[in-house]
Amino acid sequence: MGSKSWSPLCWRVLLAILLGFNVRLCVGVDSEYEKLTLERIAFGSCNKPWLHNENLELSIWKPIVEFKPQAWIWTGDAFYTSKKNHNPRTIEAVYEAKESVLRSEGYNKLLSEIETPVVGTWDDHDYGVNDGGKYVHGREQRKQLFLDFLGVANNSKRRNRDGVYSSQVYGSKHKVKIICLDTRFNRDSPIIPNVNLFSTLVNCATRMFAAVTGLIALQNGTILGDEQWKWLEAELHDSVDRRIAVNIIVSSVQVLTRNPLVESWGHFPKEKRRLVALLEKYKVNGLVLLSGDVHIGQIISLSEDLDPIEVTSSGLTHDCSDGNIPRIFCEAVYWLTSANNEYYIGRNYGTIDILWNDPTPRFVIKVRDVNGAAVLNVTRLIGKINQSGREIDLKSLPLMFTSTLGSGVVCFLLIFAVTTSARIIMRSYNGSINRKRDLEKSKKLN
Repeated sequence: MGSKSWSPLCWRVLLAILLGFNVRLCVGVDSEYEKLTLERIAFGSCNKPWLHNENLELSIWKPIVEFKPQAWIWTGDAFYTSKKNHNPRTIEAVYEAKESVLRSEGYNKLLSEIETPVVGTWDDHDYGVNDGGKYVHGREQRKQLFLDFLGVANNSKRRNRDGVYSSQVYGSKHKVKIICLDTRFNRDSPIIPNVNLFSTLVNCATRMFAAVTGLIALQNGTILGDEQWKWLEAELHDSVDRRIAVNIIVSSVQVLTRNPLVESWGHFPKEKRRLVALLEKYKVNGLVLLSGDVHIGQIISLSEDLDPIEVTSSGLTHDCSDGNIPRIFCEAVYWLTSANNEYYIGRNYGTIDILWNDPTPRFVIKVRDVNGAAVLNVTRLIGKINQSGREIDLKSLPLMFTSTLGSGVVCFLLIFAVTTSARIIMRSYNGSINRKRDLEKSKKLN
């Protein structure tokens, strides 16, 4: 009798138990700092090291260091590859770009001041390919180089993941979790693949066309990939179980934006619905989304006191009006696509002050300019789903972009900008041809 095999009912019960705990079996934060109560965090993105002032006193790193952050979060594009010595897409170019930041006086000053290792995620430029996804050549080597940049140990389990995603928990009594997503390693191509031939504006135009025509509704591709989705759900489950007071989710591309011109979760509506459903399911405390990529500072929220809130800080060395894009175009686009007009065009970084000991514990997130002055700010209560106490249906979040009228105006501005860009490119090309002809003529004369 004792050796009799288990009945089918017993096996079903065991299977149900295992499935019930499946989410928990997947979890395991990468780093835990129980002795550190986080009160000051700084974050930033879009960092071209050759644009920094070599004098630390005149660099944006100076006000960042003076804020005295305990932790620094990269929200994408920690470095850019350059055409100077290599094709900017090569592994060699990525390596040199990484090293140039690690040699930076300002960045090293920050590293010497913070109390924990740097955390964060990458975006397309530190990945090495503009708007790149899972079809980029050598993505495993690129991943290892970025983990080297963050100082991740060679024997870390992060080295074997399908991406650079990670989680960290800080504090024992007052807990903060930082969840960094990877929106590049497993991301499928957009519904209209990027061409990347001449200008970023061309890719903006294709994204706009896909949004206005509704083609993005046909997008069935993934951003995170299956393994990362399982991992993210486990992390959210863990945050609820451990009663984490502040949960920071880092996505290199924007999540809640209504702007169809930029890369965002909105161009993968199925993935955005899945993310929204997870946030709705777990309702973690003190939720804030951080992002980079778009070369502006921005606060995106449903309303003044409702979660989720997204804060974008981009970029450290340049903004969206640098280069061939006129400032008036940037202003017009964000005026049309920002529901509450909370944006800032100019170089910037972000800070988070967590006020645990206040009569009303809260955290304050600010976007700051090159001098350290706050240009945008938002406050949330600690340990609350939202400030008003009302239940929020996250499924009501807009999954599409802006209004038809706004789209039409943006289309007009985009056509103007693309036409202007094309003229600049053709002028440059013709100038190059003429210079070659002149050089050949001078050689013949000599």
